[in-house]
Amino acid sequence: MAPPPLSVVLLAAGPSNRLGTPKQLLPFRGVPLIRHLAHQACTSQATQIVVVLGSRSEALRPVLHDLPVEIVMNNEWQEGMASSLRAGVKVASRDASAVLLLVCDQPFVTTALINEYIQRHQVDPDALIAAAYAGTIGVPTLFPKRWMPELLQLRGDRGAKTILEDHRNELMTIPFEDGAIDIDTVDDLKKLIR
Repeated sequence: MAPPPLSVVLLAAGPSNRLGTPKQLLPFRGVPLIRHLAHQACTSQATQIVVVLGSRSEALRPVLHDLPVEIVMNNEWQEGMASSLRAGVKVASRDASAVLLLVCDQPFVTTALINEYIQRHQVDPDALIAAAYAGTIGVPTLFPKRWMPELLQLRGDRGAKTILEDHRNELMTIPFEDGAIDIDTVDDLKKLIR
């Protein structure tokens, strides 16, 4: 059975204030982090890859120039995470049965992990699916199509986690301990390099 049409939305519009340099351009395995993550998505079973840019988009766009991704500009990126979610979800394919949200500072997201979400979605098309790590739930998160209106209602610096917490009884999780490794500060970067 072929996997259902699914859109990956990679959120990469933030200014990296705490880090002081664009985390999207940090080198990881020989390429900028944003390119690494976009490539993982492009080699998965997803049918559409959307990359949401905002702050420093002029520096980020060339890094993705030869990948089969749809770049979406979030001109309201200063509002916070919710504006990027809305921008990405709005351009997700109408044929897509779900949207898988990725963030640009989780370097250990792989093609295999993305495909695991898609396969779980194929088995249970109505399930919300989140990563489980460090005693919490979070991204990557998969939202079936029926959750799109709720994602589009988010405002400010609220991410999709609020929706997951409100609907825990409908939530399926995928263990992803490396999901706890994200890059927000210089200390995070030093740990990653080590």
